[in-house]
Amino acid sequence: MSDLKDNLNSDYLGAYNKLQSVLKPTKITVYVESEEDIAFWGNIFDKYATKNRIFDIQLPSHENTLERGKMKVLEYCNTSDDMANNPTDLVTGALGDNLLCCVDSDYDYLLYELYDTKNIQENMAYKIKTAKRINEDKYVFQTYTYSIENLKCFSKSLHTVCRNTTLNDDRKIDFEDFMQNYSNIIYELFLWNLYLYSKGEEEYFSLTDFCGKIKILQSPQINNLSAIFKDVELNVNT
Repeated sequence: MSDLKDNLNSDYLGAYNKLQSVLKPTKITVYVESEEDIAFWGNIFDKYATKNRIFDIQLPSHENTLERGKMKVLEYCNTSDDMANNPTDLVTGALGDNLLCCVDSDYDYLLYELYDTKNIQENMAYKIKTAKRINEDKYVFQTYTYSIENLKCFSKSLHTVCRNTTLNDDRKIDFEDFMQNYSNIIYELFLWNLYLYSKGEEEYFSLTDFCGKIKILQSPQINNLSAIFKDVELNVNT
């Protein structure tokens, strides 16, 4: 037997908004993956808030503080009947003008059009449904980069981060050049990880494996950044 919270959807929130005073702004609920995402997505949606429309950025469930992440957001945004009939499916229905969700793209944006839906392996079916959901549902917002951390570490913005943190505008490192060199070194290894993920064979070279191989192990020396690249390149080539 379902209760009220199991049927919480955009229509329900829309009806709730209509019961409020006409002087009160419409509140649009936005579900995100984790606490860290609240501030990130809040800064984006704040640009579109008006005196007649506000956004309430929150986690999809307050009952279990351990429930986090992309799958939790997408599963919570299915209707209870859909989940009961197809517990592994990602279907539309709960989202709408009054209920949005925001997720990291991960690899779902890059690989969405490349998945061969004619020959779906069992371990790929859920990945394809996930990619289809976040790329086709207009009420699902995504980062388009792998995660919000990629946007926070955008090379052109890193000097501004350092300046705001240290109150010093001296350019000790050319971050754009640094990230370009680093990306060139790890790119082919990234493609291997992406390829195996697309085939459902990421256990042969997981994202954890990939991160371990490209990790900068030594403390960066500003005057000798080339030493860092040599170590990373050696690990990548090996």
